[in-house]
Amino acid sequence: MKKKIIKSIKKIQDKPEDEKTKIVWILSVFFMILIIGGWFSSFKNNKSVTNNDFNKIVIPPFPDIETELNELDATINNLDNLKTGIVDKNEQVQIEKIAKLYIEENLSKEVYDSLKIKQIEKQKDNWHLEYQQYHKDILIEENKILLTMNNTNGKVTDFVSNYDKDINIDITPNVEIKEAQDKIISKLNDESLEFKNSNLIIYKNIVKKHPKEYRLAWKINVISKPFQNSYYYIDAKDGEILYYYSLDK
Repeated sequence: MKKKIIKSIKKIQDKPEDEKTKIVWILSVFFMILIIGGWFSSFKNNKSVTNNDFNKIVIPPFPDIETELNELDATINNLDNLKTGIVDKNEQVQIEKIAKLYIEENLSKEVYDSLKIKQIEKQKDNWHLEYQQYHKDILIEENKILLTMNNTNGKVTDFVSNYDKDINIDITPNVEIKEAQDKIISKLNDESLEFKNSNLIIYKNIVKKHPKEYRLAWKINVISKPFQNSYYYIDAKDGEILYYYSLDK
C-alpha cells in the first residue's frame, strides 16, 4: 500500500500544475486511499451491514501513520529539488567540495573565497555550477565562473572563468540611491519613471582604455512608458551615468 501511495504522489508531481495545487492533490489522494481502505476492511468483515450497523462502523487507525506522513512530508519538501534534478543534498555537498578543490588548485584560494554560488543544478549526467565574484560582499558585475562536472566520476569537463584579483576600491557610496534616481529622471525628463531592483555593485569599465578600472555604482532597473525596461549604472561616488541599456531592444 505504501508503494502505491508514493507512486501516486510521484505521478501527480509530474503534472504541469501550480505547486500548491500539486500538494493539495497529494494530500487528497493520500488520505482518500487510507480512508477508503479502512471502510473496505470494515465492510469485508461484515457483508450484511444494516443502517443501524452503519453508524457503529469505526474506521480503524491508520497503519504506520507517522512513517507515512514523514515520507509524504519529505516528498513534498523535495518538489523544488525535483524540478532541477537535485534530489540528494549529500551528493550536492560532495560536488561543491570537489568544485572548491578544483578552483583552489587551478586559480587560488583567494579567488574561491571571493565567490558565491548563484546556481547549481543536475542535468542528466552532469552537474552545472555557476559562481559570482564579490568584493567585500558587493557583486562585481560580469565576473563569474562556470563549471561542469561529470556526475559519475566527478571529473570537471568544462571550466570558464572571468575573475579579478587584487581589487582595491572604496565601497562607501557618496551618492545615495535617491540622488542616483534623480539623475535618471533629469536625463530622461520623465517624472513618471518607476525604479525597481536598485543594487550597489562594482562596475568594471570595459569601454575606456583601462579595462581594469573599477567603479562603485548603483545598478538601477528603470521602467518607463510605454513599458520600456532598462538598466542604468550610476557612479556611486560622483553621480556620473556610466552606462545604460534597454531590455526591449
